[in-house]
Amino acid sequence: MSEAPILIDAVKAGDIAQVKNMLEAQPHLLQEAKGINGESLILLSVYHRQPDITQVLLAKSPDITIHEAAATGQLATVEKHLQEDQTAVNALSADGFTPLGLACFFNQPELAKLLIENGADVNAPSQNGLRVSPIHSAVAARNTELVKFLVDHGADINATQAGGYTALHAAAQNGDEELIKYLLEHMADINAMTESGKTPMELAIASGHDAAKWFSL
Repeated sequence: MSEAPILIDAVKAGDIAQVKNMLEAQPHLLQEAKGINGESLILLSVYHRQPDITQVLLAKSPDITIHEAAATGQLATVEKHLQEDQTAVNALSADGFTPLGLACFFNQPELAKLLIENGADVNAPSQNGLRVSPIHSAVAARNTELVKFLVDHGADINATQAGGYTALHAAAQNGDEELIKYLLEHMADINAMTESGKTPMELAIASGHDAAKWFSL
């Protein structure tokens, strides 16, 4: 029986000693171990916010995918992938994310800009149950400048992700005043409703924020 599930659990838990020991004894697991949606160990470590594990895995991986590079901020590696295959700019990862979506979510602004300058689709939603577009990912990262860059390059400010959430819904829920102000100034729909019937202001209030100062027009 494969020990891949044990390694995956160690990666998620941040058990650096076990990860090192298992890869030392069974280096083939680095490529063989995948998450339930086909995610690589590197991406799993990033998803579970285990930076020390990520560095261990990167050190043992001479060749990483454009998605792994986008999520971990490996600018030169992304450039190399694009030089070899320009269509990689909008390629989907095994779990349905574009390089731009990953770069935005994991707050890699310079890498996101490189991808956009090389033709990344700023409105491409993830092809999975989340249906997140890059603007949603940038709002989740709470990076106002990156959101501005996306909008300046054609991102739909009122795009919806799963559940009917817009960027403004997410910013309101987070209490991100700077982002809320920017989105409203750029025609974000203040009355947009989630599938459960919630407006951005209602989500802000439910999250304990003083929403009146942001949404009183």
